Amino acid sequence: MFHHSFEPPEFRAMNLIANRTGALIWAAFLPPGIRLRRATPMDRAVRAMFFAEMRAPEREWAITMADSTWDSFVTDQFHLREGHYARLYPDADVMMIEARGGAGGRFAVVGTVTVALANASDGRRIARLVTIEIDTASRGRGIGTQVIEAVIKSARLQGLSEMQLSVAFTNTRAMQLYRRLGFQPDASIEDADLSPVLDMTRSLV
Repeated sequence: MFHHSFEPPEFRAMNLIANRTGALIWAAFLPPGIRLRRATPMDRAVRAMFFAEMRAPEREWAITMADSTWDSFVTDQFHLREGHYARLYPDADVMMIEARGGAGGRFAVVGTVTVALANASDGRRIARLVTIEIDTASRGRGIGTQVIEAVIKSARLQGLSEMQLSVAFTNTRAMQLYRRLGFQPDASIEDADLSPVLDMTRSLV
């Protein structure tokens, strides 16, 4: 269920639909060739595959690990992450990203994105980009960029003051993308020895 404390008039009718369809509120600013839908339990295997693709670069650090052991490790990590996020963001919108471009111009699932609303320590309502993962074969098409831009615009229209996210220090490609989209790091690169992830924030005001 979508929850927020500020509802501009232009979103009132849309929110009635968003409460039923899930992803519509975040997809309002997407171009025609990309759409979002709420994830279902049937999507779990595909989401696990996207997670495994995201972790694939780490495989070279575990060269002594058998493939089957690595696969089991990544699967366990996915389930642990899902449980952690479910506890931390119980009302998050977990969505599948679909893009046109398959056979016959049909829409196909190319990724997943999770967005949550939260209260900052000073009481402000903020948005959090919990995860976004794009299928390896669909990268380079600007899909992730357009989804994040749409989420930013939707969050701003809802009256949220900022958006936060966390990214692994090793994921330099994602960090570069987030910087281009206006996210600023909350710490310096030297803090990588203290934490494996970098927190980033983008003002929406």
